[in-house]
Amino acid sequence: LLADRAVVLHKGKIVLQGKPEEVFSQGEELAKYSLVMPRPVRICRALSEGGISVADSMDIQEIAGNIRQAISVTDGIQKEETKGAGTDSIAAPYVKNEEKGRIFCKNLSHVYNPKSPFATQALNGVDLEIFSGEFFGILGHTGSGKSTFVQHLNALIKVPTAEKKYKEKKRKKGQQPIVHLMVDGYDLTNKNTDFRELRSKVGMVFQYPEQQLFAETVFEDVAFGLKNFKPDISSDALKNAVREALETVGLDYRTVRGASPFELSGGQKRRVAIAGVIVTKPEILVLDEPAAGLDPLGKEEIMTLLHKIHADWCKTIIIVSHDMDEIAENCTRAAVFSEGRVWKVAAPKQLFSDVAALNEIGLDAPFAAKLTVALKEKGVVVDNDYTVSDFVEKMLSLAKTEGVCTSSEGGHEHA
Repeated sequence: LLADRAVVLHKGKIVLQGKPEEVFSQGEELAKYSLVMPRPVRICRALSEGGISVADSMDIQEIAGNIRQAISVTDGIQKEETKGAGTDSIAAPYVKNEEKGRIFCKNLSHVYNPKSPFATQALNGVDLEIFSGEFFGILGHTGSGKSTFVQHLNALIKVPTAEKKYKEKKRKKGQQPIVHLMVDGYDLTNKNTDFRELRSKVGMVFQYPEQQLFAETVFEDVAFGLKNFKPDISSDALKNAVREALETVGLDYRTVRGASPFELSGGQKRRVAIAGVIVTKPEILVLDEPAAGLDPLGKEEIMTLLHKIHADWCKTIIIVSHDMDEIAENCTRAAVFSEGRVWKVAAPKQLFSDVAALNEIGLDAPFAAKLTVALKEKGVVVDNDYTVSDFVEKMLSLAKTEGVCTSSEGGHEHA
C-alpha cells in the first residue's frame, strides 16, 4: 500500500509493472505467476459485481470514500452499529468439557538465562484455555512470548517441576503461584508424565519447517518421527502411514517417495515437513507461521490443507501468525500476547474491533477491520466479522436495505 510502482518478476524477467492498483487488478495474469489479487482489490471487485460500483484501489480512505459516494446513507444505517455485537464471528464447534485436544494453562512463567546478567522474562503469569475442537490463533509482536508459550505445549521447554532433577519443596509465604499446564490430558508440571507419548499427540511445526528436512528420501524423512515413537511398527503399517500423510498434504506418494526432499520446490518441501509431523496423527497440531515465505496461492493451499486436517481427524489446531487477515479468515478464537502475558482472548470479530488498541501494542488489524473504521468515520456503519466475504456480504445487504442499486457505469439509482 506504500509503493508508487509495482513490478512482478517471473524466471528473471519483468512480466508486469505499473501502479499497484493497475498491476494487482489483473487477476488472470497474476494467477499465471501464483499470485492473487490483494484483499483491497478483491473487495472492490466483489462490491462492484454485487451492485456497488467501486473503482479498484489499494488505499483504504479512497475505497471508503468511493463506497460512501456509491450508496445513500440514512440514519437507519447508523443504528446498525450495535446489531449483532458480542456474537462470535465464526461458529464455535469446540467442546469445553473434553480433555482430548484441550489446553489449560494458569500462572505459567519462564525466564531465559535465570540468575545471570542476561536473564530475560519471556512469560510472566500466562493464563489461557484452548478448547478441544478449536482452530486457534496466537498473535503478538516480536518478543511478546508467543513462541516460548507454544514450545511449552509439547515440553520442548519444560516447567521446572517437570524436570527430572526437581525435588518438591514446601511453598513459602509470598512464593510464586502454583503453575497448572494440562495439554491433551497430560499434566506437564509432573516429571512422571510420559513426555515421549505426549509429543506423539502434540505435533509441532516450526517456522520454515523445510529447513529441518534431513533424510536422503522423502519417505525416510516423513517416516522418521513415526519410527521414533513406534520402533516396533511393521513395515506395511509404516508404509501405509507415510502414504496417507503425503497424500493428505497433496503429494503423490509414488512420485515423491524416493525423491530427495532437497530437490523439491519450496511449497513441496513445506508439505513434506508437515507430513513428517502429522504422520503420527497428533490430536493437537501447533504451527508457527505456517504460511511464512510462501506465495499467495501457496498460503491459501496451506490453510485449506490445515482446515481439511482439522475437519478429518485433528481435534485442535493452533497457528502462530503475524498476519491479522489470516487469523480473521481462519480462527474460531485468538489470543494476543504482549510483554509475556495474554493481553486479550476473543473471537476475531471482538478481537479486531478496537484497531487503535491493537496499534498501541504494535499490532495491525485485518484490512476489512480498518476499512470498517474508515467507513464509520464517513457515516457508514457496517457490522461484519472482518473477513473479506462477510464484509462484502454485509455491505451489499446494507445497500439493498437502503434501496440502493448502482450501475456498471459508476452512477447510482434509488429503488
